[in-house]
Amino acid sequence: TLTNPLWLIALAACIGGVGLTWLAVFFRGNDALSQRLSLLEVFSLATALGVATTTFWGLILGYLGHFSVESICATNLITGALLARRHTAVFIKLLRARVAIADWFLVSAAGAILCYGILMRSHEIQGMRDQGVYTATAIELARTGDFGWRDALVQRFGFSSVSHLFEDMGDILQGRPRYLRFAGFYLQDPVLGKVIPQFLHGYEVWLALAYAVGGPQATQCVNALFAALATLLFGFVVRRLWDSSTAMLAVFLLITSLAQLWYARFPSNEPLIQMLLWSFVLMYSLLHG
Repeated sequence: TLTNPLWLIALAACIGGVGLTWLAVFFRGNDALSQRLSLLEVFSLATALGVATTTFWGLILGYLGHFSVESICATNLITGALLARRHTAVFIKLLRARVAIADWFLVSAAGAILCYGILMRSHEIQGMRDQGVYTATAIELARTGDFGWRDALVQRFGFSSVSHLFEDMGDILQGRPRYLRFAGFYLQDPVLGKVIPQFLHGYEVWLALAYAVGGPQATQCVNALFAALATLLFGFVVRRLWDSSTAMLAVFLLITSLAQLWYARFPSNEPLIQMLLWSFVLMYSLLHG
């Protein structure tokens, strides 16, 4: 695995950079709007847009069998360079955004749930079905660069010789796929032995990047980061719609919610979806007043 911290810095820079260029595209020709943004709002929205872009490229590269930290950084750099060509002025204005005093409470709340999610990260992956599928799929993606892989027993002995090791699901999934070796992992092609994991695979892109950069334990820290970003974006949405006091109360209730605390420490796609949802709501409220 790639454990060099320079790769973590490079990956973070590429994600933030491409997100910031997208933000410049959306806010072009609207100087009044860009000037109303606080620096932390710019950072949070840029990160969310960078996450969305990286997820998109990660899925494509994973299905093509060319997923890696290097390929993710390269595609983000190319995307950012193409977007930034005509929006440099807006890009610079966004970086000059002010720092709002009211943001510090939101930063503290996001920092608290980030620390909680990392320190209290789950160590029960082997005993949890969905979380185990997510993590195992991501580790295999990081190791092979592909979402699909071959079953060694089927390849070596042929499916007929090892069919007793598979569960025949019949027509539960209309026969495609039909056979199950382990919970969450399906035999798509009995001839070639190709195995495909369950679920939509956008979340696994992030677990795979974490594994490639920081090893197995890093996969269990991903949701802490997404929960922290979701907290920031949620606070900004409430503040835009109501006021700072309401936002602080809402964020306090959010970070003390048992569900939010659970998902911050456990590998599942809910914090990622939550973060993307609140980023969309914030962008919509900004662009449409």
